[in-house]
Parts: sequence; structure tokens; C-alpha cells
Amino acid sequence: MSREHPLIRRLMRLLSSAFVATVAIACMEQSSTPRMNIAFGSSMGSPVSSFRVEPATTEAQRELHLARYSSLPMSEGMLLVYRSQSYVSLRTENLKFPVDVVFISGQGNVVEIVENAQPGSSQPIVSEGTAQFVVLLAAGAVKMAEISVGNASMFQGNFAPPE
Repeated sequence: MSREHPLIRRLMRLLSSAFVATVAIACMEQSSTPRMNIAFGSSMGSPVSSFRVEPATTEAQRELHLARYSSLPMSEGMLLVYRSQSYVSLRTENLKFPVDVVFISGQGNVVEIVENAQPGSSQPIVSEGTAQFVVLLAAGAVKMAEISVGNASMFQGNFAPPE
């Protein structure tokens, strides 16, 4: 029967504790992240689709948007919230996958869509019109959900007002 050296046992316990702490912190961060739904409907009000989104209301959150994800389910996304309606500019340089970008007015109408924006680009995506909200979805989600300019959107849930 072989005996482990006491230092190796201690090192293994420390590594194990560090791993458990890292997983616990990651789980706490995931579970504390507020989520909400956004539903899109036709201009006549009939439902078209719904997505579970993570609101980003601060400049820091908006800059990071989906950078921490390596992929995104077709039913989820990120909601970028701005203080007021204006021209919006964003970059995909920190993303790891293509996205569909949906620009929404302060009144909740889809005003512009950019499909299949490629990751890693420092070239900004600039809205042609003004928007107060931007929804980032996995590439192909807009087409799959039949979202189009003029669709109404409705937020289901709460988020802190933007800074």
C-alpha cells in the first residue's frame, strides 16, 4: 500500500477547495443575473415569438454584452438598454459567435434589424435611425422567429433604469 506524501495531500485539498469555490462563485453569478422576457408581435398585436434576455443597463454591461458567452441558445439573448432614444453604435469585436441585432424604439417598435453580424469586428454597427433598446440574438434567430421591422415588442419583467 503506497502512502502519499503529506504535501501532495495538502496540495490536492487546496486545489479541490479552490475548484469548489470557483464553481460556487460562477453559480452564484449565474443565478443572480436578472433575466426577463421580450416578446415580439406583428403590428396587429398577434404574438410572433419570445426570448429570454439578460438586460444590460450600465455602460460597462453594454460594453461586455455577450463577450463572456461562447455560444447562445436560439431562445436567449442580451437586451442593451439606453437612457433615451438616440443613434446607437456597437461593436462585435469581443463576441465569439455571430449575432442578429434588433434595434427597438422607446415606444417598443422594431426599427431596424442587422442579421448575422460577424464576431471579431472592430467596425461599428450603427443604427440608421434612433433606438432606445437593442436585442442581440444568436444569428438566425430573427429569421426563425419571423421578426421584422415594424413588429411591436413587449418586455416581461423588470430591470434597473440605465445609468
